[in-house]
Amino acid sequence: MNSIGALPHEALYASNANLTFDRSVMNEALMAAVIRVFAEKGSHMMQPNCNSVEELLDAQKHPERHQDLIVRVCGFSARFVSLSKRWQDEVIARHRLR
Repeated sequence: MNSIGALPHEALYASNANLTFDRSVMNEALMAAVIRVFAEKGSHMMQPNCNSVEELLDAQKHPERHQDLIVRVCGFSARFVSLSKRWQDEVIARHRLR
């Protein structure tokens, strides 16, 4: 948050942060704190995803079980199972990088 907040946001038309959180450690209070700090730092747009790698991999194998799984991708929300394999792999890779 400090690194994102240190950007010269006033000089940017818009700045975007794709943030990925593990579902097993995220809760409502923690997400509220993350959003509050993000805003206090003057950042523009946050695209949070809060899933687990296991859930995403299962959705690739069994899309019929995960029709309600929504993820954020490059400024829009999408049903994970409707994304191409390339974009599904990208979302999974973001979770693995954390």
